[in-house]
Amino acid sequence: MKTQMRKTEQDAGIERSQDLRLLTLYRACHANAGELLHEAEVLFNRSRFARALFLALTAYEELGKAQIVADYYSGCVSRAEFDAAFHDHKTKLAFNDRCLSVPPGELVYDPASAADLWRERQESLYVHLGQDHTPVIPGIRVTENQAREMINNVKDIFGAILGSEWLNAPHVGSKALFK
Repeated sequence: MKTQMRKTEQDAGIERSQDLRLLTLYRACHANAGELLHEAEVLFNRSRFARALFLALTAYEELGKAQIVADYYSGCVSRAEFDAAFHDHKTKLAFNDRCLSVPPGELVYDPASAADLWRERQESLYVHLGQDHTPVIPGIRVTENQAREMINNVKDIFGAILGSEWLNAPHVGSKALFK
């Protein structure tokens, strides 16, 4: 199981799964996503819904980065996709919605599909320009339900990842989720 980019990439002759630094990096990203989610819940419980949504979406993005690192460790994604995990927000957001096409067993995700999530993340932090030069203020625009839904979505993804990794150990990332 590989992405299309990974299928066309030439191997540099190194066995990534032997590089425990990648596994350590994966676990650090995963833990950071958990901390961001916890902080989103703290803000939610204090009725700071816009900032709670922002941190929940950031946790979702960090979780996508963790999954890309895990898949790079497992040889499922290319070096370019791994590098994108550290600077391309839409790639990280989209990777959580990847699927496995059957056949040919290819991992598929679309960074363009994350445009709405990226916009929602930005609008939950910054004042935006509305019609007739009126401000669109995050604290007014973001509802309690929006924040709650995103927090619950991230919790669900965390649960799916942890459960899959527990069941399919020692695999991580897509190899655990789609085994």
